[in-house]
Amino acid sequence: MSQEDKNPEDDKEEIIEEFVFDIDEDDGDVGQMIVLALFKSIQDEQRRNQFYFTLIPLAFSFGLLLGYYISFTNL
Repeated sequence: MSQEDKNPEDDKEEIIEEFVFDIDEDDGDVGQMIVLALFKSIQDEQRRNQFYFTLIPLAFSFGLLLGYYISFTNL
């Protein structure tokens, strides 16, 4: 049998069979819960960062307006 007679799809099937993982259902559930917990923590962190990045400019603007008010009333 020469290399020309080999079907490339047979090689793909052999490679796919090599990468089949034997994972228990419980281990799969635990892994899924870990990944979901990581996604939830990332979403919480993004939500918190979004809150801070809206709060900081508002506080700066309030402080700036308060400074203008105090300086103009002291004239």
